[in-house]
Formats: sequence, structure tokens, C-alpha cells
Amino acid sequence: MAACMICHAASAKYKCPRCFERYCSVACCKSHKEKECIPQVHTENIDDKKPLKTCTGGETNLSWSFMEETEDRVPQEKLQNLCKSENLKGMLHNQHLRAMMENLVNSIDPMADMEDAMQEPIFVELADECLRIVEGDKEPDMASVSK
Repeated sequence: MAACMICHAASAKYKCPRCFERYCSVACCKSHKEKECIPQVHTENIDDKKPLKTCTGGETNLSWSFMEETEDRVPQEKLQNLCKSENLKGMLHNQHLRAMMENLVNSIDPMADMEDAMQEPIFVELADECLRIVEGDKEPDMASVSK
């Protein structure tokens, strides 16, 4: 594992979502944000990237009618609210986040990869925003997110 780019002492477990610098702790993260964070400029041609698909709200690729209603299942109406969130759409423009999500979709061990993803602040921010949207404006229960 690479060394922390801030303190150079510990191994870096985390990456800054803006510039992708590696850091080891909350203290190093704060120091980095205050002094050194310079967002990475993408030099790639944006036209070469896949465009985001537009969600109209009524389309789904899968039929979920076979699933039983449970306490943990989010109703389709609430899921449609995800399509309407400008904040969520803005987050999904981050190429690093999109690559992480694509990795999860194609993973042979999604539970392990989800645990790894939940160590990345940008992914936690996305998960929190999704929970905020589907649960209303309640604060997400972080204990249930980290399980």
C-alpha cells in the first residue's frame, strides 16, 4: 500500500475524491483539504465518455414484481425520486465514482467490494445522499449503512 502523501509516515488507506491524493487519517484529510487539495483537471475529451442515461422515471430494466414486500424494500415511487435529484446527478459526473459503481455491478464478490467502497468518502457521500432521498429528509442511520 502507498504511503500517506500528507504525513509520509503511515500507509494510505483513503483517496481524496477531488484530486485522488492518498491519505491515512482524518487529521491528514483535514490538513490536505485546508492546504494542498487541487482538483485534478481532466484532460480527456468529454465527448469520448459515455453520456449519462436520462431517467424519465417510468422505465425499469427489471421486473421486481416477484419480490415480496418487506420492511427493507424501498417502494418504486421512492426509487423514482433518485432520478429527480440534481445533487445525485452531479455526483455521478465523477469518473472515479462511476468506475467504482461499475466495478460493483460487475463484481464476482459484491459484498466484499461494497465494504471496500464504503471506505471511500465519495462513495459514502453518494450512499448518504441516496438514503436521504428515499427516506425523506431524515439523516441516514450510519450504523445500518456500514453493515
